[in-house]
Amino acid sequence: MKPIYRYLLFFLLLLPAIALRDYTPDNELRYISLVNEALQNGTWFTFYDHGTVYADKPPLYFWYIALMHFLLGAHHMWAIALASLLPAIGIIALMDRWMREESVPCDTALAGSMLMITAMYIGTALVLRMDMLMALFILLALRAFYRLYQGKASRSTRWMIPVYIFLAIFTKGPVGFLMPMVSIVAFLAIKKDLRHFGRYFGWGQWGVLIGLCVLWFSAVYAEGGSEYLNNILFKQTVGRGVNSFHHAEPFYYYITHFAYALAPWSLLYLVSYVKGVKARLWKTDLEKFLAAVSASTFVMLSLVSSKLDIYLVPAYPFMVYLSAIWIARTGASKWYSAAAALPCLVFALALPAVAVLGDKLPFGLGESIPTYLCATVLSAAGIAALVLIFRARMACGVKTAAIGFLAAVFLGSWAIPRVNPHIGFEYLGERACQIARQHGIEHFAYYNFDEGWYMDTFTGESFHRIHNMDELDSLESLPEPSLLLVRQTEARHDSAFTAHIRDWKPAEEKGSYRLFVIEGKKETGGDALPPHPGQEP
Repeated sequence: MKPIYRYLLFFLLLLPAIALRDYTPDNELRYISLVNEALQNGTWFTFYDHGTVYADKPPLYFWYIALMHFLLGAHHMWAIALASLLPAIGIIALMDRWMREESVPCDTALAGSMLMITAMYIGTALVLRMDMLMALFILLALRAFYRLYQGKASRSTRWMIPVYIFLAIFTKGPVGFLMPMVSIVAFLAIKKDLRHFGRYFGWGQWGVLIGLCVLWFSAVYAEGGSEYLNNILFKQTVGRGVNSFHHAEPFYYYITHFAYALAPWSLLYLVSYVKGVKARLWKTDLEKFLAAVSASTFVMLSLVSSKLDIYLVPAYPFMVYLSAIWIARTGASKWYSAAAALPCLVFALALPAVAVLGDKLPFGLGESIPTYLCATVLSAAGIAALVLIFRARMACGVKTAAIGFLAAVFLGSWAIPRVNPHIGFEYLGERACQIARQHGIEHFAYYNFDEGWYMDTFTGESFHRIHNMDELDSLESLPEPSLLLVRQTEARHDSAFTAHIRDWKPAEEKGSYRLFVIEGKKETGGDALPPHPGQEP
């Protein structure tokens, strides 16, 4: 299959998994809400989360969301997610071309197929986050440096390196600078050529990078003042890097998460690394460069205080394609066959597992035809891959399993509408609007969980947080009716709240959430008790 057709196939098979899914409240709705608030405020470089400073992320990704809103007239999941899916496919296309240019023994179809279904990589390609876009800019910067080092680049390439690095910073933050810089230094150190760093990133390149950053920070200062600028420059860099206030983890975090973050091929990657290092296979500059980027990024991110599996995704292309090169160099091996056969065996068991456990699957997925189609295709692909592997055609087996996995994702995606009410707010938002019109509701609230105020994305109404029973009593004392959003988790773990609402009848209950109508106290001229929420007035 020609590479262009393979990339198109990746896109078509994964698109329904994006287009049919609701936004998750914790991050995706937050980004939508930030953009809506910025559009209302007329700000472009500073962002606020319901009036609270949000300096965690630079503006480029938010600009893209705003552009899609401008072009389409509304926020659409599929359009926003293109900023994750297209860079993911673009990274594979760029790595394929790079390998072909260098004429290294690398099966690019194998490497691309392995990378595309690696757990954190495909996961990052299917969510609304800026990490994959940053990874693309980092790859462009590092590839430009390598071409310059090899003497194959035009003079303009030297000036594109700081531009790519700035775009990576402008997309996600400091790691967009640290990863390419640390990787370049590590490679030059391996080549014992560190003294010539200035040939590739000299004063002119530093001037371009610093100049672009100064323009950005000046715009931030003009819009948000010194407090916002200080938040970006210090709290979001030094604070997260040294003593993180978010996602603080021990230095060995990525080692312990290796097995599932790089699943299903984590064991195959590991075997190739062990065999490659044992045989000292870093024979070419390209292999040394891929190894330098992979190892230095892994060490650097392990030393940074804030850690999430997704932070390591920009290093995955280098890790996977290095693995593919070393698989090709070391040739057929029973270890490779065993490492590849294990996940294929798991795939083969998908249909029997669904047949046995179907009634125990959540959200009624065991009653869904797409679930069984997904499991059938995955099992068939797993069996076919095992046959190929046992016939000493390991690469063909892995590629077959990968395409089968993507086809299973395509078929399983049509069951996503069953799951949406359990993971997002779109359905609840529609019901909240209907209930509000029926009862003449003027007050909207949610009980004590972080994401509740993002309901305003679908309702256009501001939801305020009820923190405790006193505030709940105040809400019930209002003369006008109110709508209360409750998440089951809080109801289960707050005994006083659970006892208080035990006899309440929800106006709507879906997934993990319930909506209650609080009628409020009526003006009767006496001390009348309010009706129970959900009770007809």
